Amino acid sequence: MNTVYSKIKAIRIEKKLSQQEVGKLIGTNQSNYNRIESGLTQLTIERMEQIAKAFGMTVSELMNYEGGEIGHSEIEEYIKTIKTLEKKNQSLQEQIDSESEEDSYHWAKQRDEIERLKTEIKTLKNIIKEKDDRLKEKDDRLKDKDLVIDTFKMLMNSKGNGNN
Repeated sequence: MNTVYSKIKAIRIEKKLSQQEVGKLIGTNQSNYNRIESGLTQLTIERMEQIAKAFGMTVSELMNYEGGEIGHSEIEEYIKTIKTLEKKNQSLQEQIDSESEEDSYHWAKQRDEIERLKTEIKTLKNIIKEKDDRLKEKDDRLKDKDLVIDTFKMLMNSKGNGNN
């Protein structure tokens, strides 16, 4: 890369930024920024600093850019970001792993409890049915006894009336 203008363009493309985006970052519009990349505008030190800052670089890194190379400070930022993301990823993976084990254990425990409760409910329903059946039998026997007693009373009354 032979000119600072072509270096600026290459860096912008490498960073996947549009001319409009960089223009906004340095306080100008897209057409004026295009004139910078095209070499139609003389660069001031201030403008170079603005462009370098927009790219996350120093002016020295921008000037020494050799196509495809990223500035040293940017590499350090990427390394920091990667380390942060790796830690976050590890933390999330540990959370997922522990929650999965806890969830599996929790849900298995819940299923066991549900099955135990279903069995208990079925047992209690059977007990209720048995007691209800016995009460019906007892009620039927009481009705039969009442009928026998009533019949016996009638017989006694009729005997008593016949003896007098």
